[in-house]
Amino acid sequence: MISVNGKMYDWADLTVVYPGSIPAGVLGIQSIDWNEELEVEPIYGAGNKAIGYGRGNWKAEGKITITLEAYAQLNAMTNAGIFNAPPFNIVLCYANKEEPVHTVQLLGCKWTKKSNKASQGDKKMEVELDFVILEDIRHDGISASEGM
Repeated sequence: MISVNGKMYDWADLTVVYPGSIPAGVLGIQSIDWNEELEVEPIYGAGNKAIGYGRGNWKAEGKITITLEAYAQLNAMTNAGIFNAPPFNIVLCYANKEEPVHTVQLLGCKWTKKSNKASQGDKKMEVELDFVILEDIRHDGISASEGM
């Protein structure tokens, strides 16, 4: 991880953008998670050690947690409801001072689940939105599954 004068990246260095959230990004975002995996299966022949491997499907998914107010803004951007919205991109940008901006692009996202919860004593209300990533994830333009 790159650090400037010992400072590591933190939440304050991150801006999350999806359609309609320009220029400030998603102000009500509380967290974002994403992951990707590629199925790899060992291929066996004579003996008990793998002689090679086969590759299967790539898949990726994620989740954001946003304030109820941020969800209301997101919901207002579509007349058909969030589950019927077309695929969209989420871009995460982060940088320390005196350093180029780094990006993570989650390409072709589609909402799959919405979860709400409210409890006595809560200071805020949040909405969790799960999404599937249909196209790719690119970290500074490089795909883990495809390279450059």
